[in-house]
Amino acid sequence: MRMPRGKYIRIGRGFTLVELLIVIALIGILVAMLFPAVQSAMNRANISQCQGSLRAIGQGIELYVGDNRNYLPPTEAGSHSWPHFLAEYLGLEPMGGTAEPSPAPTRWKPGKAIASGWWGIAPKNNVIWGCPAWYGADEAIPGYGMNARLEAPDNKDTGAPANVPQIDYLTYPNKRILIADAKDLIITGDGNLDPLRHGEGANYLFVDLHVEGLWPTNATRRLSNPKDAP
Repeated sequence: MRMPRGKYIRIGRGFTLVELLIVIALIGILVAMLFPAVQSAMNRANISQCQGSLRAIGQGIELYVGDNRNYLPPTEAGSHSWPHFLAEYLGLEPMGGTAEPSPAPTRWKPGKAIASGWWGIAPKNNVIWGCPAWYGADEAIPGYGMNARLEAPDNKDTGAPANVPQIDYLTYPNKRILIADAKDLIITGDGNLDPLRHGEGANYLFVDLHVEGLWPTNATRRLSNPKDAP
């Protein structure tokens, strides 16, 4: 059958192999260009969420010291550690555990302690587990640690617990680390810190209860000797 003059049939032409390879290469280049920006945005979001959790912990500490004659919670006491003492101030519940009295000297009002089984059954959606960049193998360690190198001055208070300072006795409060991104609940030295958790640095709550991110080299001296820290 002959087609009328001036009438043509368009026949579609598919992509050649070379054209497909070029398209795939361009998509790969775009993904490579966008990935660092997406990763950076996710890291900034993690940093912001972590700092928000540290501020909430700081608010809990502020309430605790207000109820305990300005004493900080002990890093550990018996089978309990600092999060147990802060639990009621952070709105946490034992979740199947039982509340038990905390060992405390005369005249020193302790915070509420939670039974030792609390760690394994506590919900993970609270500020103690508030750092999204923490991927610790041990679920009993929430990713934050308390500085155990805070020197307790001789405050002549016989009712005070051993080695627990009053917060207003600590010098250089704006430079001295209190709570940090850490691999252990209790920080006795640099090895307990997690200084590169957020890429090039980590987050810290200071004695004056402000939160700040630091490079690793700036964090070391702020544990026990912050006088000359930048």
